[in-house]
Amino acid sequence: MAIEGLNSDLTLTIDKTTDIVNNEVFAAVELPLQTKMSPSPSRLRINKSPRQKTIIVAIDKEEKTLMNK
Repeated sequence: MAIEGLNSDLTLTIDKTTDIVNNEVFAAVELPLQTKMSPSPSRLRINKSPRQKTIIVAIDKEEKTLMNK
């Protein structure tokens, strides 16, 4: 359900690396998501290193998205 005046899009920010280790989520979604990009003010940052057992999801409010069309 959408609320009038609010954007229903959500952008997930998946970093290639976290500190100095590879992010396994990035490796898993890199190819399937390359062509599916949507501009949005709402962003989540998602990370998982090889040593972590769970995925880390954080709200990313400060960064701005630049989209090439």
